[in-house]
Amino acid sequence: MDSLSWISNGLGEPLYANECTTKVDCISFARVVIEMDVARVLPKKLKVENPNGRMFEQAVNMNGC
Repeated sequence: MDSLSWISNGLGEPLYANECTTKVDCISFARVVIEMDVARVLPKKLKVENPNGRMFEQAVNMNGC
């Protein structure tokens, strides 16, 4: 969940995640609602450091479904 927090904060102000995401219950992807500035250019990917110190790029999907 730490990496998910970094990704969410990199996009805006995280408001909440759905139940499957918060419980980490058999999910293939996470869903988080984030309040964002609509005038800001949206990134296609974010650089994230995992708890082990490894950097990776995470693609960002802006679908509302």
